[in-house]
Amino acid sequence: MAAQMKGLNQSLKANRCAASDLAPRLQSLRYLANDLEPAFLPARDDDLFGERASGLRAALDAALAAPPSDCATAKVAVDRVNTGCQSCHRDFKG
Repeated sequence: MAAQMKGLNQSLKANRCAASDLAPRLQSLRYLANDLEPAFLPARDDDLFGERASGLRAALDAALAAPPSDCATAKVAVDRVNTGCQSCHRDFKG
């Protein structure tokens, strides 16, 4: 997931913000996000973990449903995804 986020941020910095530049990485992140709960078994039943995972999936779904049309829009979408990642890291990655 970190590699995909790094790629998204590099695309933004390089002004490569078309849907064709970002969608493959967003799709990869979405597929990985499907398995967050099973991958982290100790937190699998934790309600907060489920909320964080669901929030990340929602941010990814929104970014994929309405692909960014420019770098400003892309930055907002990537920031929302990053916030979803960071909320979980903050609460669970001690």
